[in-house]
Amino acid sequence: MGGLLNRELALNIGLVIFSLLFSLVVIELLLRGVGFEYPPRCPDCIEDEELRFTRQYFFENVSMFMADNPDIVFMGDSCTQWTNYDGMLVSMLEAETHREVISWMDAGVEAYSIDQGLLQFDLHVKALHPKVIFIYFGWNDHHYGVVSDSDFQRLRKNIRTVSHVEIRNLKLLHLASYLYSRMIALGNDEVYTVRVTKDEFRDKLALLVSGAKGEGITPVLITAPTPIHEDDEVYWIPESPYDNTRQMLARHDEYAQIVRDVSIEHDVLLCDILADLRDLREEEGEEVWDYFEIDGVHPTQPKGSRKVAEMLRDCVTKDNDLMARLTSDA
Repeated sequence: MGGLLNRELALNIGLVIFSLLFSLVVIELLLRGVGFEYPPRCPDCIEDEELRFTRQYFFENVSMFMADNPDIVFMGDSCTQWTNYDGMLVSMLEAETHREVISWMDAGVEAYSIDQGLLQFDLHVKALHPKVIFIYFGWNDHHYGVVSDSDFQRLRKNIRTVSHVEIRNLKLLHLASYLYSRMIALGNDEVYTVRVTKDEFRDKLALLVSGAKGEGITPVLITAPTPIHEDDEVYWIPESPYDNTRQMLARHDEYAQIVRDVSIEHDVLLCDILADLRDLREEEGEEVWDYFEIDGVHPTQPKGSRKVAEMLRDCVTKDNDLMARLTSDA
């Protein structure tokens, strides 16, 4: 009798385990079928073990410049990756310095915040030993997510220490990461949180600047420009956690002020093109929108990129030490 009960119990346990495994396989297949991925990866990016993702051909560009260090590296997000202000600025600086070629690399990656930017610098950019780096962050940092960038990086490190790459690619693990992220956010009594807090933004921007100076690299800080006025209706504001445009601009200004403060604290060049563009709006009114896409974030091509490049040129050419460095062969 006891043996029969034990066999029935073992059979029931086996059925439960089989049902659970079968359910997990079905969920995994369904998640793969709908293309679920958390967090979503930018469409033109490739996976990276450390950075989570980076732009296509980034490592090929790094390898190319290892033998012949670039004069300038432009760091930032999609405002750098998907525009051409960097190439236009370099052409303007070549004309100013009468130098035939100023070598440069675009290291901007869509969706990057200062969190990924600092890591990118430590892992790849500083090894290139450029003379100058332009640092253009400040949008994704104060955008909202279900978890902060630093919390997400810690989660990735924990996963990496206990699993292989094949396991990390399981969609069930992506789903678990999403649910865990939501739990963190709800534990903070909010559904969303900024990707990088103001304190983190200040600290990591300062680390990037001091790290560059420690490597003999001249950093140039840029405030993220926007034509948006508090009375403007911007299509993505109602879909965001912001109550209105004024609230979003107040947050953006707080992060821009941090960029200004870090430039003073670390005695580095600031190109405050956010302030420059607002001065320009006083002169041109709503025509400044011609320089930007309808999101008010990304410069248009080529008009907006040229305007950003012109503002940066006017800023940089006032710094005699930086210009002298660009013209030197050392």
